[in-house]
Amino acid sequence: LKVRVRVGRSLPQPISLAELHRAVTFAQGISWTIILTLTFSGLRLSEFCNLKASSLVGDAVALRVTGKGSKERVIAIPPTLYGILSAHSERKTGFLFGGQKRGTSIHPNTVYHHLAELGRLVGIPDLHPHRLRHTYATWLYAVTKDPFYVANQMGHGSMTTTMGYAGLVTPPVGITTMEDLMKWVMV
Repeated sequence: LKVRVRVGRSLPQPISLAELHRAVTFAQGISWTIILTLTFSGLRLSEFCNLKASSLVGDAVALRVTGKGSKERVIAIPPTLYGILSAHSERKTGFLFGGQKRGTSIHPNTVYHHLAELGRLVGIPDLHPHRLRHTYATWLYAVTKDPFYVANQMGHGSMTTTMGYAGLVTPPVGITTMEDLMKWVMV
C-alpha cells in the first residue's frame, strides 16, 4: 500500500472533546440532534440533508446513505445515536430532517445557521458541518486505528485522505468506541 502525503495541505481542525461537550450540553431541540448526528456519523452535509426515515438500518444499527458519485454505503453509528434518530423518525415517512415546505428536506443553509449560532453561543468559532465531519474522522481513527474502516465509514475514495486524520488526537482513558465517546460527550 502506497500512501502519498501532500505537502502544504493543512491538517483537519477537529473540535476538542471539551468544546464538543460544551456544545452538546448547551444545544436544544433540532440543534442538539443536528450536532450529535453530524459529529457521530461523519456525514457530508448533502448526505445529512437527504436522510430519510427509511435510511435507518435497524438490524445493523446503521444508516444507509448515498454519497459522492451517487455511491451508496451503509455506515455503523453508535447505538445511542441510532436511538435518538429512531425516536426522531417515529412520525416521519419522508425526510428525517424536514424543510419548511412539506415533503422537502432541511436546507443546507438552515443546518449552517443552527451550527453557527450554537458555535457563537458556546465560544466555538467556525462551527460548521464539515468541521464536525473532520471531528468524526479524527476520533474514529483514534479509537479504531483502522484506516480501512475509517475510509469506508467516510466514503473516501483515497487512503491519502483518510490518513490525514491519523494521530491527531488521543482518546481519554477508557474510551474505546464511538459509543463510549458519545456517552462521554453527553454527560
